[in-house]
Amino acid sequence: MLKLICIAFLVTVLTLVAGQDSLDPAEFGCADDVNQAELLKNNDICLQCEDLHKEGVVFSLCKTNCFTTEYFQHCVKDLEEAKKEPPE
Repeated sequence: MLKLICIAFLVTVLTLVAGQDSLDPAEFGCADDVNQAELLKNNDICLQCEDLHKEGVVFSLCKTNCFTTEYFQHCVKDLEEAKKEPPE
């Protein structure tokens, strides 16, 4: 019985770890065949944008319609400008 519990635990942990490098395209309004690398990159842009603006709604607006809204474009622009600014 202990072996069965250990195996179930390992399977659960491995499943959680393996899923960290992929995202569900439907969560972003994307087609199922969307490139995972692009999805991860765009998701990271939205997370950075949310952190930059310190507003939780930014992430939701940024990722809407598979990153095709003006909010996403503004995030890309804002992050580029933030990189150009000298650190305080």
